[in-house]
Amino acid sequence: NKEVKTDADIAINVYKEQPQNSFKIVDEKMLLISGKDLNTKNIQDIHQYDFLVHSSRPKILAKFLKKKNIEASAIKRQIEFEHFYMIISAVKANLGIGLVPEFLVTQDIKKGSIVNLNQEYFYSGFGYYLKYKNNKSSEIGDFLNWARAQKLFK
Repeated sequence: NKEVKTDADIAINVYKEQPQNSFKIVDEKMLLISGKDLNTKNIQDIHQYDFLVHSSRPKILAKFLKKKNIEASAIKRQIEFEHFYMIISAVKANLGIGLVPEFLVTQDIKKGSIVNLNQEYFYSGFGYYLKYKNNKSSEIGDFLNWARAQKLFK
């Protein structure tokens, strides 16, 4: 991942590898989501739908399909979006199925506006990290101590 330059003392971002001065908050768990009316009984049947993926993760579909023993050439079409929220909106409009981080769709799944298709998920290999400039300042140190006490980090 390209390092993001910021004046912020603390930031949360997603990385493939742990950056300096950071703590992992959680591994990225991706859910396979669909509109509430789509209910395929077999994961192998997903080839008949457009697959919606994030443009920053173009290889995620191939990884998911390999893990599920599905031939990548069987997928109808892969469409890339710039934001996960765009994928979620497209899924709600029944425009395809998508892979999105679990925390973004937990409430939508509870409400029933989308479903976790066949309860499928996988870990992307990315993680969400709290990154800090340095822990020398008392405010940053106090915050990090509080966050550790709350068990926000692995």
